[in-house]
Amino acid sequence: FNAVPQECAMDDALRVASSIIHENGVFATVSLMKNTTVCQLLGEEVTLAELVRRIDAGIITAADGLQVGPERYICLEEMYRCINHSCDPNGFVRGVGELVAMRDIAEGEEITYDYSTTLWEDKSLIRRQYHREPWTMQCSCGAANCRGVIDQFYLLPSQTQQHYIENGFVPDFIQRKMKATRVLRNSSS
Repeated sequence: FNAVPQECAMDDALRVASSIIHENGVFATVSLMKNTTVCQLLGEEVTLAELVRRIDAGIITAADGLQVGPERYICLEEMYRCINHSCDPNGFVRGVGELVAMRDIAEGEEITYDYSTTLWEDKSLIRRQYHREPWTMQCSCGAANCRGVIDQFYLLPSQTQQHYIENGFVPDFIQRKMKATRVLRNSSS
C-alpha cells in the first residue's frame, strides 16, 4: 500500500482544542464554505491484519484507524484522530480520506463527521480471523438526532443511509458496497 500524501493545504485552517463532544476536537480557524476540502486525513495505509497487530501491541487504539476500503485502513496521525464524530456532522469523508465541508462551517466551529459513514467491516471475518468484535462505541455527541452508538454503515437506519448516499456524503468504497448490495438484492428478487 502507498502512504497517504503528507500535505494538507488546509492544516493552517484547523486547530486542536478542548471539545464538549470528547476531550479534544479540531476546530476551524477560518470560515469554510460548503463543499470545501477541509483536509486530507493523513496517516499510513495498512491492512486489517496490520491494524489489528498494532492494536494488540498497544501502538494504537481501535479508534485510530480510518477504514478506506475492504480490509484497508489509514492509521491516522494525531491531529486527525482528534476530529470527533457527530450524528449531525458538518463534514463528510469522500474519496480516500478527503474531509469535506457538508455545509458552511463558521470560524471557531468544531469539525465533525459521522464515523459510521466510514465503517463497512466484515463482522464474520473479524470474529473468525481475529477473535474479536468489530470496533463500535457508544455515542455521546449530544446532537438532537444522536443514535447512541457508532457502528457499521449498513446498520444505520435506511433513511440515514439513503440521505448520505444520495448526497455523496460517503467514501468511494461505501458507494461501491451500496451499489453491490443493491445489485444483489435486485438479482435475488
